[in-house]
Amino acid sequence: MPSALLHVCQDDKRPVHALRTRYQLTAQDRTARAKQALAERIEKQTRVRTIEAIRRKLPGVLPCTDLEMVAVDYFRRLGHDNHRRLCRVYGWEEKKTKASWGKTVDYGSIAENAVREMDDSRVQHFFMVCALVSDLYCPGYGPRQPLGKDSNLARAAARYKVDLTKVSAAVRAAQALADPAGRWTRGVSFGGIAGNRASAWTPSESNRNANIPYNVSRSGAR
Repeated sequence: MPSALLHVCQDDKRPVHALRTRYQLTAQDRTARAKQALAERIEKQTRVRTIEAIRRKLPGVLPCTDLEMVAVDYFRRLGHDNHRRLCRVYGWEEKKTKASWGKTVDYGSIAENAVREMDDSRVQHFFMVCALVSDLYCPGYGPRQPLGKDSNLARAAARYKVDLTKVSAAVRAAQALADPAGRWTRGVSFGGIAGNRASAWTPSESNRNANIPYNVSRSGAR
């Protein structure tokens, strides 16, 4: 049985192809799209020139209003988990508010209200804490993994002469006093800043040496 022949037309300008396409624009569509593209270019160039004009007028030292704006914008870009960590570092109340989809915590408003109460030096300190807070995360696959030497937190500790070994020893001693029996509890801290909020779940004596899930950590192991 002879094989079938497939003829492929390479002429894109043939009317038969133009009649079947779904993307054929009319003259009105092309005019509307051209106007839309022009308006978009004008808006983009307007914003770029606005930034350039502001940059040329910036003072040597930013006023408090500008610092607050930058601090809050930086905070909003950190992500939900870092928002929670920062709130607990500063002791801000995570109060829920009503929204169209239910009750939620507006971390952006919490930070904005708190930053407005800060002076210039404290706003600068807030920037520093924002740069360090992501290093509070301890991965669940390796909660005992030490802090990387190239991390912002480790480098800042070295600059300010904070001995991480002494800090770790103090934490272990405090945990030993709080839990002298060394019970296994489910890890719950947000990078170690949430305090002793372990749940009441505690395995029995017979199961203490059994297989422990990877997301279960021993008190003071971090």
